[in-house]
Amino acid sequence: MEILRVTNLTVKSEKTILKNISFSLELGKVLGIIGESGSGKTTLSKILLGLYDKKQLAVTGNILFNGIDLLNLKNKEKNPLLGKELTLIPQNPMTAFNPNIRIKKQIIDTIKINSNNKKSEILKEINKFLKIVKLEETEKILNSYPFELSGGQLQRIMFALCLILNSKVIIMDEITSSIDIENRENIIFLIKKLEENNSSIIFITHDFRSLKEIADKVIIMKNGELIETISFHNNDNFKEEYTKKLIQASLLR
Repeated sequence: MEILRVTNLTVKSEKTILKNISFSLELGKVLGIIGESGSGKTTLSKILLGLYDKKQLAVTGNILFNGIDLLNLKNKEKNPLLGKELTLIPQNPMTAFNPNIRIKKQIIDTIKINSNNKKSEILKEINKFLKIVKLEETEKILNSYPFELSGGQLQRIMFALCLILNSKVIIMDEITSSIDIENRENIIFLIKKLEENNSSIIFITHDFRSLKEIADKVIIMKNGELIETISFHNNDNFKEEYTKKLIQASLLR
């Protein structure tokens, strides 16, 4: 079942930033996006989430989410989708939290927007899902401020929230950059938990090794264009020389 379809997405300012990008995402699948810095990966994620200045960027094409064109929605129509149906896990998870508010209140407030459950029921659910993402000291975690936790712990909290909210499409932007092998394996474990929950994932990265473990298909971007779509079911299907060089460079990191 298709949950997201992007067709002829073009983004312009003084120059063309994205040109005729088209792809689809199936329910419960992982789509990888890989490309050099400046290829348009992060811009694409911002457009998908509506996190851009309409006065600065001209956007054309279609972004169909469950059959609804997100580009035609007004902010008041789109906002209820963001954070629940459509979610971002950023490279730096600290940016997703208010440093002056304890984790417990931030999580509860986020869930309350989308739930009529009592606070006691919400807390029970939070504790359950924090343990699922391997955060055992739940009371200590919940009573902490964001700056008292590591980036890895904050990432796991965001994964737990996605599970609690049953997020449909989760965009992960370079979340495996600058981490060691053990933490990379932890993230792959968490992504597989989301897949079990039938969440669909767009995984933006330079990290080809991670993609090979989790992605069902991968789109290759260069200078704002989608130049190739590859699948790991057939390792010999890399047609573009750029794709081969990009993958070789990624494996050398």
